[in-house]
Amino acid sequence: MHAKQMAAVIDAECFQSQHGLIVRELAVVKVDLDASSLECAQHCLFEAPFDESLLRAKHRRCNRWLTAHMHGFEWAGRAGGGGEEYTLLPQILRAATSLATEEIFCKGEEKRKLFSALVQRPVINLETAGLPKLSEVGVEPSLSCKFGHRFSDHHCALQKACLFAKWLLQQQRAEGGYNIFYL
Repeated sequence: MHAKQMAAVIDAECFQSQHGLIVRELAVVKVDLDASSLECAQHCLFEAPFDESLLRAKHRRCNRWLTAHMHGFEWAGRAGGGGEEYTLLPQILRAATSLATEEIFCKGEEKRKLFSALVQRPVINLETAGLPKLSEVGVEPSLSCKFGHRFSDHHCALQKACLFAKWLLQQQRAEGGYNIFYL
């Protein structure tokens, strides 16, 4: 009997800062490649690692736009922002991806670099595997968000991770095996 073929798909809703991306919502979906199934391994919010007043003006403007038009999350400093302590992000992410015997995936080069550094192993950018625009993925998400986004679910990390995972499974079936994962 062989070990289960497990992959992981990570997505996040982020803010911008002079230090790079700041994760506000994190989702990790485990993908069982043998059973062609998926499940949520982690879905949580993080408090901001520092007060918003420490951001450069251009990042504050960008983040306020993201809040008003995209994910709807407020920048929340350490005092009562809700969510996990930001310092726990690497530990939470490594735990959620630890069962991945195959690759770990995400969408976007900036996120790939961030997640790879946090999990301390390679992460593959799905755009290099031909992932189309979110509106063209052609599958429906099957996991529900518990955070109630103000806008479309297309700005929910869990919904996107689920869509990306389903797309991966669809590609795996079309390729007749796991060779899509060896990019």
